[in-house]
Amino acid sequence: PSGLIYAMETIVNVNRRFRDIVYGTPAFWDKIHLYSHLSDRRINAVLERSRDVPLKIWWDGDKSSLDLLRKLRTRCKFVSTNGYNKDVYPKNEGMRPETFPNLDTLDLSKLLYPRDDDRKAMNELLGHWHLPKLRRLSVFAFCLIPEEKLSQLTFLELKGGYKRHIDNIVDFIGKTGALQHLKLDLQLSAEGDNSRVQG
Repeated sequence: PSGLIYAMETIVNVNRRFRDIVYGTPAFWDKIHLYSHLSDRRINAVLERSRDVPLKIWWDGDKSSLDLLRKLRTRCKFVSTNGYNKDVYPKNEGMRPETFPNLDTLDLSKLLYPRDDDRKAMNELLGHWHLPKLRRLSVFAFCLIPEEKLSQLTFLELKGGYKRHIDNIVDFIGKTGALQHLKLDLQLSAEGDNSRVQG
């Protein structure tokens, strides 16, 4: 997504017609990386050019980015994150009810081998998010997701996992009552064995 932004900014320098097309087409600007190192100027430019189209957001789990994510919650259609650090918050500061009314897809699959504290923090955060339109979820198999979020899913992707966790995975899948598509990428052998099960 950030690479696309840089590409767009290169294309606009070709000529005025290209610039008018790129700047005047909101769909080109629907992807945002909410990383703490990204400048406010760049984020504001993307938001202005995207107008009111639904947004696809990659969030780094940083407190300052979460504040902006909250402000954009009515426009979020897709959110992906590689972490959520509860340690950057004073007690309970980050945990308040939020509604993401149009969020369709949540990608947590990059939370690879999270520590128990990381999983607990993400679970607590998601427990405070109301996601009425969530239909698609990609997740590292053992990231804890509140059960009420599972029953409405039509697409579920599970990544990672060892044989000793199979009961947890079966239980996880069993709570997804509306599921139509299931994608698995699981290592169901003992730790250290590289054989995988995909489907």
